[in-house]
Amino acid sequence: MRDLGLAPELLKKLDQMAIVCRRMKAGRSQGTRRSPKKGSSVEFADFRNYTRGDDLKRVDWNAYARLDRLFIKLFIEEQDVTLHVLVDESRSMRHDDAAKFTLGCQVAAALGYVALSNYDRAAAGFLTEGLDCYYGPVTGKPSWRGLWSFVGERMDALEAQAARAEQPAPPSLTDLDRALGQFASRRPVEGVTMVVSDLFCKGYQAGVRALQAAGQEVALLHVMSPQETAPGLSGELKLIDSETRSAREVSITPSLLRAYAQKVEAYSESVRQFCVSRGATYVRIRSDEPAGQFISSGLRAAGLVR
Repeated sequence: MRDLGLAPELLKKLDQMAIVCRRMKAGRSQGTRRSPKKGSSVEFADFRNYTRGDDLKRVDWNAYARLDRLFIKLFIEEQDVTLHVLVDESRSMRHDDAAKFTLGCQVAAALGYVALSNYDRAAAGFLTEGLDCYYGPVTGKPSWRGLWSFVGERMDALEAQAARAEQPAPPSLTDLDRALGQFASRRPVEGVTMVVSDLFCKGYQAGVRALQAAGQEVALLHVMSPQETAPGLSGELKLIDSETRSAREVSITPSLLRAYAQKVEAYSESVRQFCVSRGATYVRIRSDEPAGQFISSGLRAAGLVR
């Protein structure tokens, strides 16, 4: 299995974390978190009157002997949560040293480990112009090895594809709207969907709406490299778009860099405001930030893990 760069010390920290789901959904198996729904776990919650069709195994016969009335015992139900992590694998994510894509894969693997350690369900997928591949959902802590193997094999396949490519692929621009809509059309198990992307794409808003319509709590994890937020450039340059391959000659000046920085911040703020308006979560991340640090600080601060 490929080494994803997640140290054993990090796994010990991940064992102490859990995925946060603000709106509890009915899971497929019992987990470790409480639901407001009354179920059939071992912790007693309340009584209600018996009605025709109720399971007689849940009748409190001791109460019947005392009161000559039938009561049903209610219990707190513990539910599992399904986590989907979708990673953008576009050319812009894998540009230069592929740090953004590598971080996205590490985050997907680590979050999957957190979910499976808490008896939740975990799945991972990769996106470009559509849903390229998908694994899961799986459950049970031992399943993390299969999830990590899937992520590692995808990284290996893309590296091999890039190494043997004699010519660059045809120009294209990532279509997150289409990719996320395609995923939503699969009727995924309701839960939490985290999308890791640099958001260099045709659109993302319709995709987020489609995920929410499919019953998903959505989080956009916006990954950017230090070079993208504060490029150390100057002079006369020819810039080539990593996705569309279009080129533009520019003269880099301090005033142009200031204008660029303002545009970057304005775009990030517009994404954040959209997420706020939709009840989704927006988190920005630098590609040089260790995955473990991002999960334990950035995602915890955003309320996505505890």
